[in-house]
Amino acid sequence: MVELAFNNKTINKTPKNRFLPREWMEEEIVTLNNEPSEEPWCSSCHNFTDYKRKWITYPRADLDGGTYSETVEVPHCVHCGSVMFDLSNCRKFVWGVRLCAYAFLIVVSLLCFFLFDITATGMTIWFLCLLVTILLCKLPVKSREALQSHSDYQKLSKLSS
Repeated sequence: MVELAFNNKTINKTPKNRFLPREWMEEEIVTLNNEPSEEPWCSSCHNFTDYKRKWITYPRADLDGGTYSETVEVPHCVHCGSVMFDLSNCRKFVWGVRLCAYAFLIVVSLLCFFLFDITATGMTIWFLCLLVTILLCKLPVKSREALQSHSDYQKLSKLSS
């Protein structure tokens, strides 16, 4: 509401925005708290242990060709001192790597079996690409170890209860 005074007359006007609805114009509170949605998992202790946060700074590339440093908060276990993992990020990373590896294998299979004739060379190339795909699926070692230790922990907790 805006009050305008002109020639001793007060005019009340509500500003109108023709492009945005009134609900979108209201201020929203934005929190800058980047707390994880779940507790980090220690794959060395095999438990959700207490942790302390350490700040790690590493250089990043800028779009203008320069560099700048970015600071990241990494949880470390209080008991053993190892880096702790966020299990949802581990799952996403493992599935993303597997998806890329399987897409690579599908493209190579289409090339070797449908685009070109089936020959010994094509089969050898396909077999090598199959080995590369298997190695790519095994690539995120620490994330897979964290997920495996968490699934073992869940199995033991089900057996004990």
